[in-house]
Parts: sequence; structure tokens; C-alpha cells
Amino acid sequence: MSGYIGTQPVPQATQTRDKYTATSGQTSFGTGGYTVGFLDVFVNGIHLVDGTDYTATNGSDVVLAVGAATGDNVEAISFGTFSPANALAPNGSAASLTNIPAAQLTGSLPAISGAALTDLPASPANSITALASAPAVGAEGAVYYNTTFDVIFFSNGSAWKEIHPTPPTATGGTVTLTTIAYQQASFTYALGTDFSDNTTSDANFTYSLASGALPTGVTISGVNLVSDGATFSAAEARSFVITATDEDGLTVNQQYSLSADGPPQNASSGEAIFTSSGTWTVPAGVREVCVVCVGAGGSGQGNYGGGGSGGCLQYGNTISVTEGDTHSITVGTGGSGLAGGETAAVFGSLGVYAGGGTVGSDNGGAGASPATSRSSNVPSTGGGNSGAGGGGLVAPNPYVAGGGGGAGGYSGNGGNGAYHNANGTSGSGGAGGGGGSRASSQYCGYSWGAGGGGVGLNGQGADGAGGAYELTPGCNAPGTYPVNGGGGGSGGATSTKLGGAQYGGGGPSGYTAQWQGANGAVRIVWKTGALGSFYFPSTNVGA
Repeated sequence: MSGYIGTQPVPQATQTRDKYTATSGQTSFGTGGYTVGFLDVFVNGIHLVDGTDYTATNGSDVVLAVGAATGDNVEAISFGTFSPANALAPNGSAASLTNIPAAQLTGSLPAISGAALTDLPASPANSITALASAPAVGAEGAVYYNTTFDVIFFSNGSAWKEIHPTPPTATGGTVTLTTIAYQQASFTYALGTDFSDNTTSDANFTYSLASGALPTGVTISGVNLVSDGATFSAAEARSFVITATDEDGLTVNQQYSLSADGPPQNASSGEAIFTSSGTWTVPAGVREVCVVCVGAGGSGQGNYGGGGSGGCLQYGNTISVTEGDTHSITVGTGGSGLAGGETAAVFGSLGVYAGGGTVGSDNGGAGASPATSRSSNVPSTGGGNSGAGGGGLVAPNPYVAGGGGGAGGYSGNGGNGAYHNANGTSGSGGAGGGGGSRASSQYCGYSWGAGGGGVGLNGQGADGAGGAYELTPGCNAPGTYPVNGGGGGSGGATSTKLGGAQYGGGGPSGYTAQWQGANGAVRIVWKTGALGSFYFPSTNVGA
């Protein structure tokens, strides 16, 4: 064994190969001998499993479990064993290196001391060389660390190449997210769904908006897209790009599309007006309505007495409804016979409520307010108080009948009825005007005032004018002389001497039944699409 260092092993041969070309079905093959357990058998280059694919137990024969096919190449490789006659024990001394044939040692060898061969490390302390600049190109697979560039290089045998970390990847294309519904409480989307990295977990990515704009109320919060539940005034459709950055500072972009619904859209336009109580069924395709309610006017006190106050007004916008649902509508009846007006309401206690007028007294009926509370289910409400009725005077001469108060307006209050010998006041914010008063001789035994002006249902319009005070000489039957009634506000009726005007005008004091207050009303309106600029109190909110 030329070149072998140390005492040569005996025997020197450590491997024997026997090759065969099999005949059909041949299973037994004689070998040149082997040590059991030190044998490899191959058929057509495929390594067989000892004890499963073949049996070799007698030191000479190999028996296949399955007969070979004609022409199969069978090869048996046996291995001999040996023990070196001399070896250097761990932490041994140079004296252990004895009996080395001189022919195996060429040149001069350095002196070896026992101390030099003790406590040798199992591996180098630093397996990668650190250099400030590139060394000569090493063998293929060589590696070094460049301290200047903070980069590891490897050799392909002809040049040094950088070892690059793998950048993160994204889903690609455009990811279309689920639309955010109108008034949806919250929205959260995990961005890690669309990004991955070999070494960085989803939680360790950082995300930023690269381009485009997020929908209103949507932000990047940590590893999520989130919405604050903001209500969108109009539908939005946004396209944007988000950048994910991993722990190595490598980035990747992903395109997104996200829409948000605006207010509900109606499939048709229409209206429903109620001048008496009933029910309303939401038509097909109607999802949002606006409602205005006017309370009934209160009754006047009677002969020589005070006028009743008008009904108040309240409206509600963007009220969500469900097609096919039925809602109860209550419409107040005008006060008569010393009675206050009933209220007017829609959707019961969950909707829009308008208070009715109060009955007159010596000092006139007190004005009414729209409601003691407004429902949280009605996003946008408003309206005005009614006007107060004017007071009467039963003083020896003249006798004075007070005027009725005007109905409330969309953004202001109804005018007050005339009091004693004063004029009624005009309404504000589209409200009805207060009715005028009338004085007559003490010898007549009767007198009457004028009713308050009503208010229209189509949104805020002009204010109703107040009625003037009037002195009637002599003694004439009721109704002989005209009396100045309160003017209608926002398209409502102007009162005559026979009672409050529609809708919601207060009744005057007077002789016989002319003290009647006006009925209330409810109007429900819906428009194709979102209502937009047609919300109350806009002028002429038509169907």
C-alpha cells in the first residue's frame, strides 16, 4: 500500500467485487467469500436490503429473495476488516508514533512535542474569515465576511458573489376587500394575509401607505387595516398600494381595492300625507325617508277669552326603514270646546313627535314645544315651537277676544296671537303668524278673535304675518265683520275668523264654535337615490 503512513495492515485488501450477468429466474450467486454483515449487493445499480431483498449468511453465497431477469447485472461488494498496528492515542505523546517506515517519510519534519498535540479544539474558533476587502478568489464554495460592506460573499470558483437575504413576497394583482357597509360599527383586515417572508413572521412586518388614498375613517393600525365606524356621506371606491417591510429592510408592494357604502339608496320617489291617524307600509325599494309632523292647534277659550296656542312642528331626516314594515301614524285633532289639541307622531315613540297646542285662558294658551325628547333613531331632527294664544279681556268696555297662536316653523317659532288691543306677531323660520284680536262694545255681549296661521308640509318657506287688532263699533252678530287672521307660514293656510288654519293653527276665542283649533298632519317623503339636498328644512321638499 504505497503512501500508507504507519505499519501496513494485514491483509492489505479491504474490498472485493463480484459481478454477474443473471439468467432468467436466477436467485443464487457464489462469491469469492465475504464476512457476514460486511457485504453490499446491487441489481442493475439498485442497492438491495440485507435480510429483505437477499440472504447472505454462509460467507460464500448470496441468495436473492426474487429471481433475477435475464441479463440483469448483479454485483456483490464485500469488505475486509483490519486494525492498525500502531496509532496515536488521544493526548498521546510523540513516542506513540513509532515504527513508521522511513520510506513513508519524505523531506524533513518539524519536531513534535507531546505538549503540541494536547487539547486540540474540535473545530476552528472562527469558521468564516472576516476581511475589510476582497481576497483572491477562493475555491468554489469558499466564504468570507466583508466588514466594510457588512455582507457575506461566496466563491463560485471564478468570482466573489454577494449572499442576499430573500425579500418578502405579496399575493400580487389587486386584492379586493369586502365593502364596508353604511353605518357598519367596525372593520378590521389582517394585512399579513397578503404578505410572507422566509425569516420574518407576519407580526414583525411594518406596513405603510405607498400610494393612493384610504377610504374615510380607514387607517393602518399595526398589522391591520381598521375603520373607526364612520358613516360615509357618499359611497367611496378607493385604490391604494401598501408597502410591507421585513426585518432586513426589504420591501414588497401590494395593490388593494376597498369600497364603502354611502347612505341607503331608494329605488323610487314618493310621499304619503296623513291628515288623520292610520298606518303606513314601507313601499318596495324604499330604505330611507324624511318625515315632518305638525301638532294640532289648541282651542280658544270662548266668548271674551284667550286664544289657543298653535301646534308645534318637528322633522326627521335619514330615517332608515325596511320595505314591507308597517308603522302607526297618529294625527292630532284640533282642540274644540275648551280642549287642547292632540299630538301628532310617526313611528310611535321611536320616531318624530310634534306636540299639540294648549287651550286658551284669560291670558291666552301657552305655546307648545316640539317634544320633551327626541329619538336617537332619528339622525337629524329639528323644528319650532308653536305660538302662544292671545289673552282676552272681559273689562267693562270694550270686550276683547284674543287671537290664536301660529303653528311652529321649521327653524323658528309660531307667532303669538293678539293680546287685548295689540296685533298678532309674525312667525319665524317658516312658522305661521299669530291671529288678530277684536274689541267690541260692552252692550253686545259677544266678541271674537281670529285664528292662528297654519304651516305647510313641503319644507321651510316664507314666514306667516301676524293679524292686526280690530275695533268693531256697534253691536253686530258674530261673523259680520272680518277679523285679521294669522298668515300661513311655509305655504300653510291663512286663518279666517272661523278658527285656526291648517295645519296646526291655534283657535281664537270667540262666540259659538269658531274657537276650533286646526288639525295636525304628518308627511313622509322619499326620493330616488339618497335624499341629499332634499332633507328638511330645505324649501319645497317635494316627492
